[in-house]
Amino acid sequence: MDSLLISFDLETEQFQEVSKPDCCGSDRCSCHLLVVRGCLSVGAFHENDGRLEIWVMKESWIKELSIRSCMPPALIEQDTCHFSYSGRNFSNLFVRVLCVLRSGEILLEYQRRALIVYDPQCETLKEFTFSEMPARWFKIIIHLRTLNWLEN
Repeated sequence: MDSLLISFDLETEQFQEVSKPDCCGSDRCSCHLLVVRGCLSVGAFHENDGRLEIWVMKESWIKELSIRSCMPPALIEQDTCHFSYSGRNFSNLFVRVLCVLRSGEILLEYQRRALIVYDPQCETLKEFTFSEMPARWFKIIIHLRTLNWLEN
Protein backbone atom coordinates (compact mmCIF):
# COMPACT_ATOMS: atom_id res chain seq x y z
CA MET A 1 0.00 0.00 0.00
CA ASP A 2 2.03 2.95 -1.28
CA SER A 3 -0.48 5.74 -0.65
CA LEU A 4 -1.37 7.49 2.60
CA LEU A 5 -4.51 6.97 4.66
CA ILE A 6 -5.92 10.34 5.73
CA SER A 7 -8.85 10.93 8.08
CA PHE A 8 -10.96 14.05 8.45
CA ASP A 9 -12.42 14.90 11.86
CA LEU A 10 -15.82 16.55 11.29
CA GLU A 11 -15.86 18.16 14.73
CA THR A 12 -12.42 19.80 14.57
CA GLU A 13 -12.29 20.01 10.76
CA GLN A 14 -8.73 18.66 10.88
CA PHE A 15 -6.97 16.14 8.64
CA GLN A 16 -4.55 13.60 10.05
CA GLU A 17 -2.61 10.60 8.77
CA VAL A 18 -3.86 7.16 9.84
CA SER A 19 -1.37 4.34 10.28
CA LYS A 20 -1.56 1.55 7.70
CA PRO A 21 -1.72 -2.15 8.47
CA ASP A 22 1.48 -4.15 8.15
CA CYS A 23 -0.03 -6.45 5.53
CA CYS A 24 1.89 -6.10 2.30
CA GLY A 25 5.57 -5.93 3.21
CA SER A 26 7.61 -6.86 0.13
CA ASP A 27 4.94 -9.09 -1.50
CA ARG A 28 3.16 -8.31 -4.72
CA CYS A 29 -0.04 -7.27 -3.04
CA SER A 30 -3.32 -5.62 -4.09
CA CYS A 31 -5.04 -3.68 -1.28
CA HIS A 32 -8.40 -1.99 -1.04
CA LEU A 33 -10.34 -0.20 1.70
CA LEU A 34 -13.72 -1.40 2.89
CA VAL A 35 -15.99 -1.33 5.92
CA VAL A 36 -16.40 -4.49 8.01
CA ARG A 37 -19.03 -4.33 10.76
CA GLY A 38 -18.74 -0.53 10.86
CA CYS A 39 -14.92 -0.47 11.07
CA LEU A 40 -12.36 0.78 8.57
CA SER A 41 -10.76 -2.31 7.02
CA VAL A 42 -8.26 -3.36 4.37
CA GLY A 43 -8.53 -6.34 2.05
CA ALA A 44 -5.04 -7.47 0.98
CA PHE A 45 -4.61 -10.06 -1.80
CA HIS A 46 -1.09 -11.53 -1.95
CA GLU A 47 -0.39 -12.51 -5.56
CA ASN A 48 2.66 -14.63 -4.72
CA ASP A 49 0.69 -17.24 -2.75
CA GLY A 50 -2.99 -16.50 -3.55
CA ARG A 51 -3.72 -15.56 0.07
CA LEU A 52 -6.35 -12.98 1.02
CA GLU A 53 -6.23 -11.16 4.36
CA ILE A 54 -8.75 -8.87 6.02
CA TRP A 55 -7.31 -6.31 8.46
CA VAL A 56 -9.67 -4.30 10.70
CA MET A 57 -8.88 -1.03 12.49
CA LYS A 58 -9.87 -1.21 16.15
CA GLU A 59 -7.47 0.54 18.55
CA SER A 60 -4.80 -0.61 16.09
CA TRP A 61 -4.82 -2.77 12.95
CA ILE A 62 -5.75 -6.42 13.63
CA LYS A 63 -5.66 -9.25 11.10
CA GLU A 64 -9.18 -10.67 11.36
CA LEU A 65 -8.95 -13.34 8.68
CA SER A 66 -6.56 -15.03 6.28
CA ILE A 67 -7.89 -17.19 3.42
CA ARG A 68 -5.21 -19.49 2.00
CA SER A 69 -6.71 -20.34 -1.38
CA CYS A 70 -9.41 -18.10 -2.80
CA MET A 71 -10.83 -20.00 -5.75
CA PRO A 72 -13.43 -22.79 -5.68
CA PRO A 73 -12.50 -25.84 -7.80
CA ALA A 74 -15.61 -25.44 -10.02
CA LEU A 75 -14.46 -21.98 -11.14
CA ILE A 76 -10.93 -23.21 -11.81
CA GLU A 77 -12.30 -25.92 -14.12
CA GLN A 78 -14.70 -23.52 -15.91
CA ASP A 79 -12.32 -20.66 -16.45
CA THR A 80 -8.70 -21.80 -16.46
CA CYS A 81 -7.87 -19.64 -19.47
CA HIS A 82 -9.06 -16.47 -17.71
CA PHE A 83 -7.74 -17.04 -14.20
CA SER A 84 -4.19 -18.29 -14.95
CA TYR A 85 -4.34 -21.02 -12.32
CA SER A 86 -1.10 -22.91 -11.78
CA GLY A 87 -0.76 -24.97 -8.64
CA ARG A 88 -2.25 -22.68 -6.03
CA ASN A 89 -1.05 -19.31 -7.34
CA PHE A 90 -3.29 -16.84 -9.15
CA SER A 91 -0.91 -14.46 -10.87
CA ASN A 92 -2.33 -11.06 -11.80
CA LEU A 93 -5.68 -11.90 -10.20
CA PHE A 94 -7.38 -9.10 -8.29
CA VAL A 95 -9.61 -10.22 -5.42
CA ARG A 96 -11.88 -7.74 -3.66
CA VAL A 97 -13.82 -8.20 -0.43
CA LEU A 98 -17.31 -6.80 -0.99
CA CYS A 99 -18.92 -7.33 2.41
CA VAL A 100 -19.41 -9.56 5.41
CA LEU A 101 -22.91 -11.03 5.36
CA ARG A 102 -25.13 -11.32 8.45
CA SER A 103 -24.40 -15.06 8.43
CA GLY A 104 -20.69 -14.29 8.87
CA GLU A 105 -19.89 -15.45 5.33
CA ILE A 106 -17.79 -13.13 3.17
CA LEU A 107 -18.76 -12.05 -0.33
CA LEU A 108 -15.75 -11.77 -2.67
CA GLU A 109 -15.33 -10.54 -6.24
CA TYR A 110 -12.69 -11.97 -8.59
CA GLN A 111 -11.35 -9.84 -11.44
CA ARG A 112 -14.84 -8.39 -12.01
CA ARG A 113 -15.84 -11.80 -13.39
CA ALA A 114 -17.15 -13.94 -10.52
CA LEU A 115 -18.79 -13.66 -7.11
CA ILE A 116 -17.67 -16.08 -4.40
CA VAL A 117 -19.03 -16.72 -0.90
CA TYR A 118 -16.43 -17.77 1.69
CA ASP A 119 -17.63 -19.49 4.87
CA PRO A 120 -14.95 -18.91 7.55
CA GLN A 121 -16.49 -21.52 9.90
CA CYS A 122 -16.18 -24.39 7.38
CA GLU A 123 -13.38 -22.75 5.33
CA THR A 124 -15.31 -23.41 2.12
CA LEU A 125 -15.77 -21.38 -1.06
CA LYS A 126 -18.68 -21.50 -3.47
CA GLU A 127 -19.63 -19.49 -6.51
CA PHE A 128 -22.55 -17.12 -5.92
CA THR A 129 -25.02 -16.95 -8.78
CA PHE A 130 -28.64 -16.11 -9.33
CA SER A 131 -30.70 -16.62 -12.47
CA GLU A 132 -31.09 -12.93 -13.35
CA MET A 133 -27.34 -12.26 -13.29
CA PRO A 134 -25.69 -12.44 -16.71
CA ALA A 135 -22.93 -15.05 -16.67
CA ARG A 136 -19.51 -13.40 -16.37
CA TRP A 137 -20.83 -9.97 -17.36
CA PHE A 138 -21.69 -7.64 -14.51
CA LYS A 139 -20.47 -4.59 -12.61
CA ILE A 140 -20.57 -4.36 -8.85
CA ILE A 141 -21.15 -1.03 -7.14
CA ILE A 142 -20.93 -0.92 -3.38
CA HIS A 143 -23.20 1.56 -1.62
CA LEU A 144 -22.73 2.38 2.05
CA ARG A 145 -24.79 4.83 4.00
CA THR A 146 -22.50 7.70 4.89
CA LEU A 147 -22.97 11.16 6.31
CA ASN A 148 -26.43 12.50 7.04
CA TRP A 149 -27.52 15.38 4.85
CA LEU A 150 -25.65 18.46 6.04
CA GLU A 151 -27.61 21.70 6.36
CA ASN A 152 -25.84 25.03 5.65
